[in-house]
Amino acid sequence: MIVLIGSVFPQAVMHVVGQVSIRFFVVSVMFLMSLTLDTSQITAILRQPGGVGLGVLLGYTLVPLLAWLASRPFWVRMPDLAVGLLIVSAMPCTLASATLWTRMAGGNDALALLITVGSNSLNFLVAPPLLSLTLGQAVALSPLSMMRDLLVIILLPILGGQMLRMWPPIRYRADRHRGLISLLSKCLILLLVLIGIARAVIRVQNEGQALRASDLLSLLGAVALVHGLALLGCELAGRVVRLPRSDRLALLFAGSQKTLPASLFVAQAFFPNFALASIPPLFYHAGQLIIDSFIAERLRRIELRPESQLKRWKCIA
Repeated sequence: MIVLIGSVFPQAVMHVVGQVSIRFFVVSVMFLMSLTLDTSQITAILRQPGGVGLGVLLGYTLVPLLAWLASRPFWVRMPDLAVGLLIVSAMPCTLASATLWTRMAGGNDALALLITVGSNSLNFLVAPPLLSLTLGQAVALSPLSMMRDLLVIILLPILGGQMLRMWPPIRYRADRHRGLISLLSKCLILLLVLIGIARAVIRVQNEGQALRASDLLSLLGAVALVHGLALLGCELAGRVVRLPRSDRLALLFAGSQKTLPASLFVAQAFFPNFALASIPPLFYHAGQLIIDSFIAERLRRIELRPESQLKRWKCIA
């Protein structure tokens, strides 16, 4: 529905909400998500940092490599889509869903949370040189400017939200109204998507650029392939280093997922000449929602089978 509204009424959308700075939406979303993150239970994981480091490393190496390979065919016809695919691959893990899906699947949600926090904390340092490497000479980029902006819109809001949680009354109200805060965050993300779609449509109309159905289908296949192979790679990496099953599940989701708000911000703020660069992050976000929810539900059912419970009790005995 949001995509339809932004596509059909782009001028009206820009008139109503388009004047609000995109930074406001992204900073607000990151702050609200951080405000509801309970990091009090992750201190034990810090004594075994291997899983955390591996999750962050995979998110910033495996996913960008897969996206770089998948982006090559798009440079010929639709370079905007290639740029957008590389942008989302360089972004951090999403703050909310990775931990939830890990918990649903019966994994170590504390490890997933720490991988997520680590990924977001390092993004302002990692993403600019990573994009410079994957984009090469095809796109002019100012890494230092991007570092500064990512520091402001990602790391500082996360730190601010966590610092406020140190005050017991704030922490109590944030946990009590977690559902309302989550709903507000989702509404802001939808507004961000709406603005991104409207801007892309207006730019395409002005330039007479055509986007064929085959381009969208190819992009859909590319993002599904990238995310699917990233999931497989995270699972194999966890097995190679002999992580327990619960830690591998955390690695599976937190090492492969990417956040949407930061992707849209980077696409619109640093790549304005690529009008359709906002589309791949939308596709990747939708793809990970569908694929990972199916996987998490499947793993949860396996975990709840009687034979799985019996094996667990035997191990404990």
